[in-house]
Amino acid sequence: MPIQKNKWAFAFEPTYQKFTGQKTIEGVSVVIGGQLVSEVDYSSIELPLTLRHYFLLDNNSKLFADVSVVFDSPIASTLEFGNSITGFKRLKLVSSESFAAGVGYKHKNKYSIQLQHQFGRDLLVNEFVRDGKLNWFSTYTTSSLIFGYTLF
Repeated sequence: MPIQKNKWAFAFEPTYQKFTGQKTIEGVSVVIGGQLVSEVDYSSIELPLTLRHYFLLDNNSKLFADVSVVFDSPIASTLEFGNSITGFKRLKLVSSESFAAGVGYKHKNKYSIQLQHQFGRDLLVNEFVRDGKLNWFSTYTTSSLIFGYTLF
């Protein structure tokens, strides 16, 4: 933005992400069969809206700090859990908005490196409250090392 010697900027950086994982917990007393198997398949497109402030070091170098509101759109993402005796339950993952903060370095207005942390978001929004009772909740956080190249 053309204020304060271009020290402020808005950024829009769409991102595709994918996470898969499986975990087996042995000796779960509430589950017949003594174990709980869970498997998650999560992919999404994130649409972060970012406000960034630059700290000028010289003509070719600057540090920056930013904050973002991240809108997330899962793509056919599920959580499945249970065991072979009781069967498996499948939950559809539907995300909520989250916030992110980052710091980084930019060289010659083209190349950048950034460390970013995205704070927790709930992936079980639709399962959170049902029949007036708290059922399910989740917290999904990420930390990223981002290498960038500016086109415009």
